[in-house]
Amino acid sequence: MDMLEQYRGDDNGRLICTWAHMHGKRGWKSRDTLDKARAELTTSGFLFETVKGKRPNKASWFALTFFAIDPNDGYDVSPKAFPFMAFADLPTIMQKNASLTTPTVSQAA
Repeated sequence: MDMLEQYRGDDNGRLICTWAHMHGKRGWKSRDTLDKARAELTTSGFLFETVKGKRPNKASWFALTFFAIDPNDGYDVSPKAFPFMAFADLPTIMQKNASLTTPTVSQAA
């Protein structure tokens, strides 16, 4: 939700998820939890990294995959490589999270 709240309609691909931004403006309390959440959203196809951050002060940029990517010459990747709706591959995501699914109970005949 915090990533979605940053989106203004013309900046998909330039959203940030830094500790300074999320802790200060969004109220996150754990750097580890933020790192895990960002990694999970990226792995599951909801976020796509458009710019790789570099120390000491260049933040990674992200795009939400359920909106079209907005053009920008500063991306490290080609907009053609953008995986629009990547999360929609539900069988793959469900296999990765198989421990989260509940077993179905069969009824006796």
